[in-house]
Parts: sequence; structure tokens; C-alpha cells
Amino acid sequence: MECFASTIFWFYCEEEKAKELIEEYYSEKEKRARFTYELRTVALENKAETSLKKARRFNEEIRKILGR
Repeated sequence: MECFASTIFWFYCEEEKAKELIEEYYSEKEKRARFTYELRTVALENKAETSLKKARRFNEEIRKILGR
């Protein structure tokens, strides 16, 4: 009986540990996805802003060359 009880206790402890690990995994997965996509959006916005600034500067320089 004692062996059975220790087996049950061990299983329970391992089950709790597994639950904690799974919860931690999903929490980290969610954080990774949030940071990846949010930072990616910010990074894309920054690249788009840089491209827009370069396009405006190019347009201004061409207008100067054309005398407008």
C-alpha cells in the first residue's frame, strides 16, 4: 500500500510539474507572438516612414533641378 501511495504522490507531483511547464510554454509562446508581430509592425512602420522621407527628399531635389 505504501508503494502505491508513493507512486500516486509521484504521479501527482509530476502531473503538477507538467501542468506548470505547459502553462509556462503557452505563456511564453503568447509573449513571443505578441512581441514578434507588434515589433514587426513597428519595424515595418519605421521602414515605411524612412522610405516616405527618402521619396519626399528625392521629389524636392528633382523639383530644384527642374526649377520649380
